[in-house]
Amino acid sequence: MGSSMVGKGIFKMMQSNVMREKKSPIAKRAAALGLGLILIFSAVPVLAEDSAEGPSTLDRTFDAIVLRPLGAVTLLMGAGLFVPAVLLGAPGGSESIDNGYDVFIRTPWENLVDAPLGLGYGL
Repeated sequence: MGSSMVGKGIFKMMQSNVMREKKSPIAKRAAALGLGLILIFSAVPVLAEDSAEGPSTLDRTFDAIVLRPLGAVTLLMGAGLFVPAVLLGAPGGSESIDNGYDVFIRTPWENLVDAPLGLGYGL
């Protein structure tokens, strides 16, 4: 009687493994990416350095890998949105065009190119 229960338990474990293998590759990659991000960002307080010299290595790395590419996307989107903003703001005079330029072009450019690595974007 005991061995048949063990056999049923093993059969159920094999069935659950088969069900696990039926996940789509996208779901597996998404789960792996999510777990990786959780592990990376949960280790941030451990890796942080208390330094009065400037941004830590972690701040610079995060800025270079995550924030700068997002800043490039922001700059491209801002350049695309600047054209309709100019067309809609042109009747208001040059001040509205300058304000649009500041919001859509100059600020993203300064954050992307002119800001020191690790100090940009409010870090």
